[in-house]
Amino acid sequence: MEIQCLKGAEKRMYELIAPLIMNADIIRINNNYPFKTSEQYL
Repeated sequence: MEIQCLKGAEKRMYELIAPLIMNADIIRINNNYPFKTSEQYL
């Protein structure tokens, strides 16, 4: 496992999380939303 520390909205962050967020199985589990946020999450 490799831990990477990223600051703000670095381009590398999007390259790392985009495949996960746009994964069809993940979207299906998340009620057809690529991501959800609320006041409960930081």
